[in-house]
Amino acid sequence: MWKRLFVVLRVSSSFFFCFALFEITLRASGYNPFESLLDGRELIPQKSDNAIMLYEPTPNSEGIATVSNTHCRTPGDVIL
Repeated sequence: MWKRLFVVLRVSSSFFFCFALFEITLRASGYNPFESLLDGRELIPQKSDNAIMLYEPTPNSEGIATVSNTHCRTPGDVIL
C-alpha cells in the first residue's frame, strides 16, 4: 500500500512540477492569456468600496461578460 501511495505522490508531484515550469516559462516569455479579451478595454467588474458589494461594474467599460456583449455607462447601469 505504501509503495502505491509513494508512486502516486511521485507521479503527481512530477506532473505539478512540469506544469509549474511550463507556466513560468510562458509568463516569462510575455504570454498573457487574457490580453486578447481586454483589447484595450478595462475589465468589467471592479472591486467595490462598498462593504456589502464585493464587485461592481466599471464605468464606461465594455466587453464580453456572461456570454453576451456588455456595456456599462455609469455605475449600476449595465446594458446587455
